[in-house]
Amino acid sequence: MLLKRMKSDKGLMGPTHALSAVAFALLFTWLASDFMLDKILESRELIVFISAIIIIVGSALMPDLDAVNSTSINTLGVVGSILSKGMRGFSSIVQNIIKGPYDKTSDPHRGFWHTILSAFIMGGLATLLIKVNVIVFSIRDVPITLSTIIVTFFIYISSHLLLVSLFKPLYKKSKAAGGIIRNLTILAFSVLLVYLLPKELNYSWVGGAITFGWIAHILGDMMTVSGVPVLFPLKIKGKRWWDIRLPLGIKAGGFIEKTILIPIFSIIIIISLYNIIPLFL
Repeated sequence: MLLKRMKSDKGLMGPTHALSAVAFALLFTWLASDFMLDKILESRELIVFISAIIIIVGSALMPDLDAVNSTSINTLGVVGSILSKGMRGFSSIVQNIIKGPYDKTSDPHRGFWHTILSAFIMGGLATLLIKVNVIVFSIRDVPITLSTIIVTFFIYISSHLLLVSLFKPLYKKSKAAGGIIRNLTILAFSVLLVYLLPKELNYSWVGGAITFGWIAHILGDMMTVSGVPVLFPLKIKGKRWWDIRLPLGIKAGGFIEKTILIPIFSIIIIISLYNIIPLFL
């Protein structure tokens, strides 16, 4: 029953999106280590790199928060509900206002938030918010800035989505009390991680990490049978919401995804890590 449900899904499975994001990020770091570490992250601290990978992976899972219902949304509680309803509402408005003569009103899932434009908007919005480096409050004379809050929020959401994608059955079985403890633990981890980041660190890389992960998700869904309106708002054959798909025609949970894509991404991760680890030693 579970395998049948996964195969009927239009997009790739969460673990595949997560693996692909890690694989692309590590491969890019290996092939362009100086550019990635010195130009983008502006740091060779391992904790900065780990934070960037967490945000990239989380961003590769965020576009699917535009679904009606999912384990990720439910386990995030109020935060998940607000994010999902906000994303679906915004997508519905855009899809109904900006459309071609042959476009029909469609489900906001796999709509605006599955376009290249949305990837750059999310990255740009995060960058703008982080640049507003004002002190919101202080804890024992330690200033907490808006930048710190934004980065902590993205690490929290990213860590949560990553864990859900890897341990979905456990999330479904957990009770309300367990969910509260889990969320508080993830929040504490996020706060601690941000606290341990170098104090002089420039957070400008966060926006790029979000865009990178978001695009990784979109590229993954382009491999599926359904495809995504990646080039919106460009008009194709009278449609602005034209779903573009690659010739592979992959089905979620199907043979190609489970026996080809996942092993390939895993191999890329292992080889890249082998070449990247010495950079931090």
